[in-house]
Amino acid sequence: MADLIVSVVVVPIVENVISTIASLIKEKVALVQGLKTDAVKLSSRLTSIQAVLKEAEKTQLENLLLRDWLAKLKNAAHYAEDVLDTLATKAALSKTRQAVLNIRYQNDAALKIKEILARIDDINEEKNQFDLKIESDHGGSWQEEPQTSDLVDTKGVCGREEEKEKIMELLLSDEDNEMSVIPIIGMGGLGKTTLAQLLFNDDRVKQSFERRMWVSVSVNFDLTRILRAQI
Repeated sequence: MADLIVSVVVVPIVENVISTIASLIKEKVALVQGLKTDAVKLSSRLTSIQAVLKEAEKTQLENLLLRDWLAKLKNAAHYAEDVLDTLATKAALSKTRQAVLNIRYQNDAALKIKEILARIDDINEEKNQFDLKIESDHGGSWQEEPQTSDLVDTKGVCGREEEKEKIMELLLSDEDNEMSVIPIIGMGGLGKTTLAQLLFNDDRVKQSFERRMWVSVSVNFDLTRILRAQI
């Protein structure tokens, strides 16, 4: 007798959880300390996982471990969905009745969200064992970009002095004394990262800025990881 293999579908559940968290924050629900922070972290983790979910659902039948991983994610996401939907409902009712959302329930929800976050963190780490591609906005896909560092071999770099000096002038300008963002734009392989490395390691930059920080931001955008990298 042939085995019956059922595909695990998680995308809609994850999307609903992320949407519910965004709605709760938008509605400025009075949350106890820690609940809102953990809810935002949960949304960030799920957004990171969401980037590879479609690829995971496509290839799960070929990989038993991947299907088990999706099942674990589905269970955790379902639990999060129930907790957040209940929280949203209670918040809406308290707003209608012009009452304060029950603190006891908030504390209970906070503990549950913390538990869910821990589970999702483990699940998020486990996804790295699979060779999953990230879905692009254009319908295509690509492998997650490797992390870059600020290290560069200056001996092998040439033809970037003019661009470097132009950006250096902007970096060292103290006009308005405000924080600035200087984008370096171009097609892949043109040396954007190398140019940024040259600027980052230039002695003039080291002397002009008390603190320097190099943070790699991949296609799989994870705000929490980026913020942690800056600590």
